[in-house]
Amino acid sequence: MLVKDLWLSKASNINCFNVKTLSKAKIIKRNTLITCKIKYDKKDDLINKKNNSKFKLIGQNVIFSKNINIKNISPNINLDFEVSKKKDEQKIINICLRNMKSSRFDLDLRIPRIKVKKIRVNWISSYFLKLENKFIYSVLFKNKLVGLLCVLKKKKNIIIDLIAISKKYNGKGFGSAIIDNLQLQFPKLKNIIVGTYKKNKKAMLFYKKYGFKEIKTYNVFHYYEK
Repeated sequence: MLVKDLWLSKASNINCFNVKTLSKAKIIKRNTLITCKIKYDKKDDLINKKNNSKFKLIGQNVIFSKNINIKNISPNINLDFEVSKKKDEQKIINICLRNMKSSRFDLDLRIPRIKVKKIRVNWISSYFLKLENKFIYSVLFKNKLVGLLCVLKKKKNIIIDLIAISKKYNGKGFGSAIIDNLQLQFPKLKNIIVGTYKKNKKAMLFYKKYGFKEIKTYNVFHYYEK
């Protein structure tokens, strides 16, 4: 059964739906994106790929988890980590647009880039609506905005929804400092959960190196009709 994704439909101007299984039903209208996430199982690979040629395998979404433990963690004195200010919204959006290229929308080259940009802009803007359990942080180096972090608080876990650092500052340990600061912000919660696509090898290596453990993997399929 198709379930309408209201937020994504509005954010992208595409008719967006989610399904739990690969459906053989004909799509009733154009400008449609249907997403299906299936828990990865090697035995199902051929079945998933052959079940419906209208669906395209976009990639494998790997979910990581790490226990929050602030023992031996201290704030990075070279970085400031603060709640993002509304006046910096456009700067933050620009950092995201320049430095994030590995979402499922990026990986599906059939989706017009202008649509992908629209999704990303609305995604960041939603964090400035002051909704409960949604937080956005700015990362500053020498008083200059160099990165951002969007997180969701869900029960006893904190979920990283987006993390981005200006390419100029890659390899300087800022990613680890952001995770350190996140743990200091939420010391009473249980786990940090984060997902990335297997094709994003840098992110995969980073999370493993930091101590995150893979807990599940999903095959993500898109049906897209212009």
